[in-house]
Amino acid sequence: MILFRCLSDSTQESAPLASFLHTAYYFVTMTLNWAKTMWFGTGLAGLFISSLALAPSPPPILDAVVLGFPLIWLSVVDLDRFEIPDLANIVVLLGGLTFSEAPLWMVALQVVAVGLALWLFSILAEKRLGKTALGLGDVKLLGAGTAWVGALGISTAILLASVAGIGFVSMMWAVGRRRFDAALPFGPFIAIGLWATWLYGPIF
Repeated sequence: MILFRCLSDSTQESAPLASFLHTAYYFVTMTLNWAKTMWFGTGLAGLFISSLALAPSPPPILDAVVLGFPLIWLSVVDLDRFEIPDLANIVVLLGGLTFSEAPLWMVALQVVAVGLALWLFSILAEKRLGKTALGLGDVKLLGAGTAWVGALGISTAILLASVAGIGFVSMMWAVGRRRFDAALPFGPFIAIGLWATWLYGPIF
């Protein structure tokens, strides 16, 4: 990629050649990003599947698929675009409402309460810090995930997501691949936190 960039910068007087090099650089970059994203999605799927075998009481396969698939999907998209698809959040929510053993009205009430609380927190935190602390997509995902882990379990999911995110950034910083202040999508870590909480139960 550096070669393409250098060549294109050095051939600005030749418009056709520069245009070709810019196009080649774009497609190489896009291909590498796609491959990186797909590897991440495959790794996350492997993590989810292997964790099922370690669960104290393995859940029904259908439940695991209904929750795991949209979590992997939204993680891949968020990693690539810094955006969590609303459709993925809807699938998570509907799946939780369908498979929950608690009364539907109780689950719905918890989802609304958690969603509103986190939305207010994100607004206050943004005013206090001057930057986005929790994106709207993250709020929606945590609200939808409440249908699976409950209002009490969502605190465990947030804790695990935060620990996973800090651990990832620290590891990348240690090997010189990332700055601490660089932007990072939180959706994949929320997905890991929700999955682990649903599978192993809340800490608190």
